[in-house]
Amino acid sequence: MTSSKDQRRHIHGKFLQPEQRITTGSACCLEMSVEKVLTATLDLEYHHTSNSLIIHRYEIKGPKEDKPFWQDSKYNVFQKINMIAAKAFEEMTVLSAREALLNSLNWLSSYHHLFSEPCQRCHKRLQFDSPRYKHLPPVIRTWSHDKNNNTTNSSNSSPSLVSTNNESTISNRTDLGLPYHLRCYTGLNT
Repeated sequence: MTSSKDQRRHIHGKFLQPEQRITTGSACCLEMSVEKVLTATLDLEYHHTSNSLIIHRYEIKGPKEDKPFWQDSKYNVFQKINMIAAKAFEEMTVLSAREALLNSLNWLSSYHHLFSEPCQRCHKRLQFDSPRYKHLPPVIRTWSHDKNNNTTNSSNSSPSLVSTNNESTISNRTDLGLPYHLRCYTGLNT
């Protein structure tokens, strides 16, 4: 009899600061934990008139790290993910507030197998990144990218960091959050 592991992602979220009304909309601080992998803290601001979401501050750290938000994580892997998050969150915030929040949370939750899933291109779990970061697991998580709400799943289209697909497409795709090393991902686009 074959035993099947629990395939559910163990993700928990809580408000560190409850939603507060501000002049242009509302603001809150959300902490999201991907069990045994990472903890992300997001300071979010919703602008009602433009239906946009701004991520003012974020930090991604190890699940047991206790540090002030202005300090970098002591782990190279989370320092690198914080750098990648800057680009990912920038791209996500051009979407409507609901899509930006959904994509941000989906992107963070795609790290549930950060230390166990090999790179989709080289099939290795660790790869030398740089002299500063040394060897890292696949820290890039890709999404199919299409601004016209049509899925692109052809062999000649390379994945991008984020998706601008609609919500129903996001939840039904199997190529969401595929892991890549930075060098392997960069090689896809050359």
